[in-house]
Amino acid sequence: MADLGGSFTCLLQQMGNRKGNVIVVTSAERGVGKTTVSTMLARSLAKSGKRALLIDADLRNPSVAAHMDLHPLIGFAEAVSGQATDSEAIVSTDDPRLDVLPGRKSSDGFDPELIANGMFSSALARWRASYDVILLDSPPVLAAADASILARHADGVILIAWAGRTQRSEIMHAMESLNSAGGSLMGTIFIQQRHRSRYGQPYSYDYGA
Repeated sequence: MADLGGSFTCLLQQMGNRKGNVIVVTSAERGVGKTTVSTMLARSLAKSGKRALLIDADLRNPSVAAHMDLHPLIGFAEAVSGQATDSEAIVSTDDPRLDVLPGRKSSDGFDPELIANGMFSSALARWRASYDVILLDSPPVLAAADASILARHADGVILIAWAGRTQRSEIMHAMESLNSAGGSLMGTIFIQQRHRSRYGQPYSYDYGA
C-alpha cells in the first residue's frame, strides 16, 4: 500500500523525464472518485515542480470545475474546436505550476467526434510543448467510447477502481477496450476506505500494474 504521491511517482517513472507527457485518468464505471484522483494527482505533480495541465475531457459529465471551485464560461470544447484560444480557455490556479482546462455541461456547436480528428491532435501538440505533464480526466471506459479515443492520443493510461466494489470483470473489460484502442495501460489505482482526503472522501491508494 502506498500513498497517492508514491503511486504516481512509480507511474511517471515509466514514461521518463521528457516534456509533454500525456496521461489519461479513467475508470471502468462511474462514481469511483476518478475526478478526485485526477485533481489530487495534478496538485501533487505541481508541488513536485512539474508544470501540469489538468484537462476535463469528460464531455458528457464534466466535473473538474466543481472540484476546483471554478465557474467557466468556456473550456475544453471551445479550445479544441477553435472557438476560443488557449489563453481564453485555460485557467490559472493558486499554484503557478498548475493550470486547468475545464469542461462545461453544454458546449454549443461542439461535436464529441472532434476528439477523434486532427483538431484534438493539434491542440494536444500545443499543450505538449507548454507543459511537462497533461492529465486528461476522461469518461469511464465502459460508459462511452471517448476514453478509448483519448487513450490513443496519450502516452499512458491510469485506471481507477474501487476495491471491493468494482467488479474484476469490469476492470478486465476496460483493460481490453483500452488495449484494443492502442492505449498503454500504466497501472491501476485501487481506492479503499481508510482515511479522508482533503476533499472529504475516504481514500487510500494501492497501485497495481
